[in-house]
Amino acid sequence: MATKLVTITAAGTDATVVTVPANKIYKVTGIIITNRASANAVVEVYDGPSASGELKLKVIAETGKTVAFGEVKPEFSTSIVVKSDQADVDVMVEYEER
Repeated sequence: MATKLVTITAAGTDATVVTVPANKIYKVTGIIITNRASANAVVEVYDGPSASGELKLKVIAETGKTVAFGEVKPEFSTSIVVKSDQADVDVMVEYEER
């Protein structure tokens, strides 16, 4: 199991958490989102780039709040990518190989 923290510094841009190696599948086992922005943040998690990847999870995090999910378990075959409509959002992703 591995954990990686990414900070979304620009609204609407992709932040790659990890690239999945060829012939592997990763599953997300937990996500913690901390919204430090001045407005509610919509955070999306994709398998691959947001423009062409598959949306796996979408969460609204209120201003100044931390939201945590365990046992989510979506699977990723390309890369785990996060995106938000706000900047100053931290996303910690826990994942493991299936």
